[in-house]
Amino acid sequence: MRFVIGAYAQHTPEGKCGGSPQSLIEFGCGPARHAVEACLQGIERVTALDANPRMLEYAGKLAAAAGAKVQFIEGRLEEVFSSEANLPEEFMPADLALLPLNTVAHALTNDDALRWLAAAGNALRPEGLLVMELPPLDDVFNGNLLQGDEWELEGEEEGENDLKIVFGTKLDRFDFCSQELQPLARLAGFGVEGVYGDMEQPPHPDADLRTNKEAQCISYRFIVVLKKQQES
Repeated sequence: MRFVIGAYAQHTPEGKCGGSPQSLIEFGCGPARHAVEACLQGIERVTALDANPRMLEYAGKLAAAAGAKVQFIEGRLEEVFSSEANLPEEFMPADLALLPLNTVAHALTNDDALRWLAAAGNALRPEGLLVMELPPLDDVFNGNLLQGDEWELEGEEEGENDLKIVFGTKLDRFDFCSQELQPLARLAGFGVEGVYGDMEQPPHPDADLRTNKEAQCISYRFIVVLKKQQES
């Protein structure tokens, strides 16, 4: 969460004045580890969204074990947040939104991605930030995602399930890159604040991949920070 909170400090008026984010929503949360960590880092209102009820049940157990208060919402992003005028009960537009681990790959067309981005904007306050993690450029253009890979993780304790991880597939014919998502983001009412190559440290202006060619060569992740624009 250091990167996400650092992005708030770097790219919002409140953050630049020393303010801290008060709310965050994680889209496609899975086990909601980012949401739980946000709670532990002191963010007051944290929400996690996922379409899989069993995953949300598991995430709820993890949050309870960590002592984290998270509002869980079941549903698809583009349906739950289809309108600013019809937000979920007790939900208030957030300061920060997180779309991690190339979750946007579930949007298979530009129209799908535009609906996702518009819905994400509905979940944010004006000048709120959306932090998106995309596949590294090398993996997009060198064929790794098309060739595919997979591996298994065995449960560490008795009764835990094994986990099979699939990275790319021979049927994976489309993956977004930053150049495609940036104009879609602008159509959805966002401005592009920064593009970064890792999430290990808070973002620094000198590390923006749009201007730092050296950072482009060593980056192993692809993080886009978008800001919801004020209505004119």
